[in-house]
Amino acid sequence: MDLAWTLVLMGDPGAAQALARADTYRPEGVAAGHTLDAVRDYLAARLDAPGVSSAGAPAVKAALARLVQQQGRRAHSLAGPGLGSFAGAFN
Repeated sequence: MDLAWTLVLMGDPGAAQALARADTYRPEGVAAGHTLDAVRDYLAARLDAPGVSSAGAPAVKAALARLVQQQGRRAHSLAGPGLGSFAGAFN
């Protein structure tokens, strides 16, 4: 998932393939609705939104809001550059 995260945010042409590959590495026993699912949904939304400004697309904002809510964080406490990974999923 970390490679997919990086490639999606970079706008790399291999991002969709990396995200699909990450799906095949889902650990057994991880319940549906895990925070990693919210991360995956956010990345998929970024891929579906065209252009560099995809972060501002409504579907991307909604996916990020779900991730933040699932983490029990407030929107203004999102991780920034150098302050965690996967928008703080592992913090």
